[in-house]
Amino acid sequence: MRQLVLTVDVEVRGDGSGSVEGLVVRPMRRLLEVARRDGKVVTWFVDALGFERMEREGLPKRSPLEALTQLLREAVAAGDEVGLHLHPQWRLARPGMFGWRARGTDVLSDRDADLVDPGVAWIVGACGRSPTCFRAGGLGPLPVAVLEALGSAGVLVDSSVAPGRSPWLRAPVDRPSWNFQTNPSRPEAGPFVELPIAVGAVTARGHWPGRLATAWGVRRWRPRVAGPALLDAARYAASDLAAVADARPVGPVVAIAHTKTWTERATREVAAFWTGRPTLTVTKAAGL
Repeated sequence: MRQLVLTVDVEVRGDGSGSVEGLVVRPMRRLLEVARRDGKVVTWFVDALGFERMEREGLPKRSPLEALTQLLREAVAAGDEVGLHLHPQWRLARPGMFGWRARGTDVLSDRDADLVDPGVAWIVGACGRSPTCFRAGGLGPLPVAVLEALGSAGVLVDSSVAPGRSPWLRAPVDRPSWNFQTNPSRPEAGPFVELPIAVGAVTARGHWPGRLATAWGVRRWRPRVAGPALLDAARYAASDLAAVADARPVGPVVAIAHTKTWTERATREVAAFWTGRPTLTVTKAAGL
């Protein structure tokens, strides 16, 4: 069986809406419980800019953010890794009557290089450890200026590339990792390492039917062929996850998930999927 690298993006919804307690804290706490029970490790990509803005403005009240930082400390103490995840739309986010509203594009640009240091600082303050891996918001391109800022901060591993999916259509599909200089999808000698997210053709359930089925306790999946689809641990059945993972040619397999879409059904499927599979963090899988 392939080694598994389970990565989870820790975030609320892309427009800034949603409860930190419901979309972040409770799902993360549940997955941590199962990971510790089964002796597995997870890499948590934290949307640090969003939580930094919430903390600075005092919204939501401190308790959910304090719970999040406590979970991050527990995760690090148990051998998990905390990476930096940046959504630049938080730069223009504003609190409102019904919660936060993030505005602007989800795609990083060179001007967003100044977001790296505040994001790293928030993670260090939250869990006491500086991140060494990164994931771009929306799995979008990684501008050179942002990459240089990451390198200066000691963040040398990226896991944003999904080979075969836009904007990574030219990325290698048969390599578990590679070094690069300025373009994460182009292998070449350089200081950075790309650990791509696995993609494949899977039989998937739709999000809304799946959520309703989970809420009603109905064990039902809506079959649909999707490919190339991200190896999404919050969306697919254990059998589909295993089929994609075991079809990979060599090396560790990177799966993605999000706290905001995590369900109890996903917990059961992931627990079945990783049984018998060794797990690694992103940086260890990259060989650093």
